[in-house]
Amino acid sequence: MLIDEEEFEKRKNYTSERLKNIREELRFTISGFASEFGLEYRTYKSYEFGERRIPITLLNKIARRFNVDVNYFFFDDAPMFIQETKENNKKETRTEDLLLKVIKGDFETYKLLMSVLKVLAKVHNFDEV
Repeated sequence: MLIDEEEFEKRKNYTSERLKNIREELRFTISGFASEFGLEYRTYKSYEFGERRIPITLLNKIARRFNVDVNYFFFDDAPMFIQETKENNKKETRTEDLLLKVIKGDFETYKLLMSVLKVLAKVHNFDEV
């Protein structure tokens, strides 16, 4: 087993809460946000209420459409929106920073990334990572 059921439920509900936070920050109704992505009202509502698994493809679409940092769905300290840098005008992402730390041998960051991957694997019924 990748993670225990309690941790799985906590992470699933966490992502649902983050989804709701984004929608509210962007001042969408549930029906407005659902239609923005071609979803039925009941389907989208079930994602926000943690009743259904949120497809990773939906999270990616939301991130691209509204410049949301995809890490916001999984990490407490991730910003909701991607910030533009003044120096090179490139988007900064926490993912790149985390991967660089792993490459440099930061074991704690490696463990954090592995735990996120395990949660994603569990949520999407993949084999163990």
